[in-house]
Amino acid sequence: MDQIIGAIRRYTGSHHAGITGHRVVIVAVHRGADPDERTILQDDASIGSLRADDVVEFAPLIRGADGRERRSFVTSDGSPDELASA
Repeated sequence: MDQIIGAIRRYTGSHHAGITGHRVVIVAVHRGADPDERTILQDDASIGSLRADDVVEFAPLIRGADGRERRSFVTSDGSPDELASA
């Protein structure tokens, strides 16, 4: 099983145009068809593998003036197919 939570990917979608092409880190997976009844999964054992209808919550990685990356406290969401290998 591949690591999901904490995995670094590149956002390739267009819904969040400001971060298209940027590196992001996965923080949660929202599973379920009904947005009001989705289950939020935050560990790989619960997720198993990503499904096409999952909503992936991620945070952009920000590079500071010192060159180090940190995770933004702001999260966004997208579908699994909008996240490519970093």
